[in-house]
Amino acid sequence: MLLESNHQPTDTKRFLQVIESAPAIPPQISLLACFVRTDYSQVTCIWKSDSAEQLRHFIEPIVAGAAKNAYYSIEQVVPFESQSERNGEKLENPYHLHEVGKRLAKSHKPEAALAVFQLNATQNPHTWFVTAGLARGYAAIGDFDKAKELMKAALERAPIYRREHVNQLLSRLEKRDNLI
Repeated sequence: MLLESNHQPTDTKRFLQVIESAPAIPPQISLLACFVRTDYSQVTCIWKSDSAEQLRHFIEPIVAGAAKNAYYSIEQVVPFESQSERNGEKLENPYHLHEVGKRLAKSHKPEAALAVFQLNATQNPHTWFVTAGLARGYAAIGDFDKAKELMKAALERAPIYRREHVNQLLSRLEKRDNLI
């Protein structure tokens, strides 16, 4: 089922901090899109989940006290421009591929993780977090020089509210941490 979660931060700084440190999305829930207003007064996300209750049980402990949250069932998402096909190739959601790569790295499958991150980078070369994911992939196989180069590129394109997190990842790479 498709769901919308709407978040109105009551404490913007705290909300951004909890989002930065949020756990991985469980496999039975998929984040399809997220829209953040430039003033951070509202965040709207589109999810795929078995139920609104399942989604609520995942989100509420993360953002408790930092935002007013509401959840809505939606009938369908109709993109203005098809993202399911480009040049005849079926594409996955870049965020979904990013999460798959992270799970593979955490499962001690670094080569498979790198392959997923490389696929995502090929299909979505201008997306900042895809570049950060590719850096994670290279860190997972121990190529820290390439990982740092890519993470610096991701940092240049990251939105303001994600730069602190990317800087933390870059610091970990400087220490030769594989980011798992």
